[in-house]
Amino acid sequence: MKSNRNQILLILGCTLLAYVLIAFVLFADMPLRSDAAGYSKQAIAIAATFPGNEAYYWPPAMPYILAAAYNLFGESLAVARGVNILLCVLMVYAAILLTTEATNDPQKGRIAGWMAALYPASFLMAGQTYSQHLTAAGLMLTGYWLLIAYRRGNVGWYLLAGIALGGTALARSSAMSLLPALGILAGVAYWRLRRNPEQAVVATRKSLIPGSLLFLVGTALLVIPVMLHNVKHGAGWNISTKDESNVLVGNCKYTHHYKTNQLAVRDFSLMEPEVREYLIRMRDLPNARSAMMKEAVEYVIAHPGITAWRTLSRIRAFWGFDYMLARETQNQYQLSNLQMLIPLSLEAGGYVLMMIGVLLGLFFARRLLSPPATTLLLVMAIGYQVPYMLVYAAGTYHFPAVFLLLPISCVGWIWTLQQWRQRWPVIARRRWFWAAVALFVLVQIEYGYWAITMQQ
Repeated sequence: MKSNRNQILLILGCTLLAYVLIAFVLFADMPLRSDAAGYSKQAIAIAATFPGNEAYYWPPAMPYILAAAYNLFGESLAVARGVNILLCVLMVYAAILLTTEATNDPQKGRIAGWMAALYPASFLMAGQTYSQHLTAAGLMLTGYWLLIAYRRGNVGWYLLAGIALGGTALARSSAMSLLPALGILAGVAYWRLRRNPEQAVVATRKSLIPGSLLFLVGTALLVIPVMLHNVKHGAGWNISTKDESNVLVGNCKYTHHYKTNQLAVRDFSLMEPEVREYLIRMRDLPNARSAMMKEAVEYVIAHPGITAWRTLSRIRAFWGFDYMLARETQNQYQLSNLQMLIPLSLEAGGYVLMMIGVLLGLFFARRLLSPPATTLLLVMAIGYQVPYMLVYAAGTYHFPAVFLLLPISCVGWIWTLQQWRQRWPVIARRRWFWAAVALFVLVQIEYGYWAITMQQ
């Protein structure tokens, strides 16, 4: 036990040191960019008059954490970077806990910790206060405590898992889509367990209903106060006020049929005049948020074929390779496309290796994971994707879902590499595995094509 604890501390210590070097040395002159700057700006307003004088445009979990740090240590880029690095360490620790629980093997948990720490898309954004690390940590802790609750039949752990999901939803409101997914999963689990007379199984079944209620209570404890804040400031029952504009730009006549996030990320000055005027007109309407939602819903109803195709495109794009930080690095340092290949190969390559591991785990190494863990992690990852299927999607949004799949990738690579000479003939004969790999590669090629074609 002591040896395992010391090895975990080594992983976390190395993570902390490496991320400090990346944020404060390698990218020392890079300011907060894009959404990271938006979170910090909202945090400054919250720090001045907690909980703030207006409805939250961004989900407030990251601004809350930054605001607390700014009040304690002063508002600075160094403090923002320090906060994000600590969240990176928390995410790595959550990966260790989840994988250990999912495999019942501390060694595999430690390997997963190293995989999380070395994931290129993670360390490239070490100094940027995006919400990805916080969201990934929250989802993994939710899964970890749900697994403990299910195995032990202890309802208290469900409450803790619900609190973790509530905090995650305040980081990215898309996490709320896990509630119906987990509700369906709980119902199926209850139905399958009801005829098993074993004492441990009976305890698990009896805890599911009260545990599910406590899970909802835990989520509500964190989400409801934020919603009440927005209601108080005339923004309705929601976590952030940007959701309606997101729905519109992902579901209007000017939305690209594949790169559905284009209107959300492109600068107004680079848009065609007709598109720019349309978005400005919608934004300036009375009751703009409800008008945007109404416009999007009417378009979806009137164009079911286009909407279906866009939905399929969003599913594919969600699983496209990471390149956000490579692009930000290129923009910051004015890198040529050839120079950009260095961070891009790290970011995209790390993602590809992770997902190939997931396929290896699902096809060959599921026995190394407990069945409840495999099902839970897949349901959570797919459930998290649902809002991006309906609004807009890009590879950057899959970060938390990839970390939910990390235990599966971990056991996939362990199974493959431990006895490579014996494993390879088995892998070579599994046609469905290679079909899945081919499909994954095609998704990456398509994603890369549109990323190059529609480069801003």
